[in-house]
Amino acid sequence: MYIVSADDRLWLQSVQRKLYARSQEHPDYRFEELWGLVTDPRNLRIAFSRVSRNRGARTAGIDRITVRRIVQEGTEEYLVAIREELRSGSFHPSPVRRVLIPKAGKPGVFRPLGIPTVKDRTIQAAMKQIMEPIFEAGFYPTSYGFRPGRSVRGALAHLKALLLPRGMKNIQQYSFASRQRKLWDAIALTQTDSPVIPQLF
Repeated sequence: MYIVSADDRLWLQSVQRKLYARSQEHPDYRFEELWGLVTDPRNLRIAFSRVSRNRGARTAGIDRITVRRIVQEGTEEYLVAIREELRSGSFHPSPVRRVLIPKAGKPGVFRPLGIPTVKDRTIQAAMKQIMEPIFEAGFYPTSYGFRPGRSVRGALAHLKALLLPRGMKNIQQYSFASRQRKLWDAIALTQTDSPVIPQLF
């Protein structure tokens, strides 16, 4: 596991609070210089630390490089190299490593799982840390999908509270379909940094 300093964490918290406040006060505000925040060494260190603490930290992507190997060989040098790739525009995501994992309670049935490289996971985490507070400010309190501290169970409990008094006895299945185009449009409205959008997908 890789541990970051308290100063790094305080810096990111301050940045996230400012981004959230600006987005909440000015919903139509177009952010500039986000790429500098995404590629800031402090942000990359925290992103790698989070990746190193995840359940999949011991799992390698297609390049067979694990978090452990990176820590042993030198994390700082690794992150400097990632930053240089991002800043120069030479970074390209790697293909995910495909594995089949058994479905719980369904013998003989498998589902595909894509495992990104540690580098790609680190960059995804760095992007998330900067983009998330901007979008969090615009969500309704009843929005549950892919938000920190929220879950499908919370959404179902909320739906149950709303619907059951109207005579519904059970909620068996509720699914949401999203379109990538809508996501692209929402991201494009929040910032002007051209390098940010291509790295998201």
